[in-house]
Amino acid sequence: MQGARPIGIDLAIGKARSAALFQESIQTLEAAINTGRSAVITAKRIQMQGGVPIHIDGTVVRAVGVSGFR
Repeated sequence: MQGARPIGIDLAIGKARSAALFQESIQTLEAAINTGRSAVITAKRIQMQGGVPIHIDGTVVRAVGVSGFR
């Protein structure tokens, strides 16, 4: 994306990885952190909106992460 910073690549990959490992939208994790569930922060994953797991028959098979868009 024109004007996006190069760090966005690593952030997007990290968001996708986090969504796959937690098996839920990173938006959900960010909301948990913002309402006091700070233990999630210690998981060494990116918990900012932009990562979504892809489910097939109830199993997470992949995830998508985006960064650099406002």
